[in-house]
Amino acid sequence: MYYTFFNPINKFAAPGAVRIDSSGFGGGSIENVVYRNPDGSLVLIAANKGEETE
Repeated sequence: MYYTFFNPINKFAAPGAVRIDSSGFGGGSIENVVYRNPDGSLVLIAANKGEETE
């Protein structure tokens, strides 16, 4: 799981990217984090940590 979650970050967040927001530790099961790359582009990584399917 560790490699599977962090691999997309390495693919899209460029060296020097800065984490600018995170909102995954509330009551919901979607965890996410946003990075700003040095060129100004944004990277959103979201993971569904819930065990229910809909």
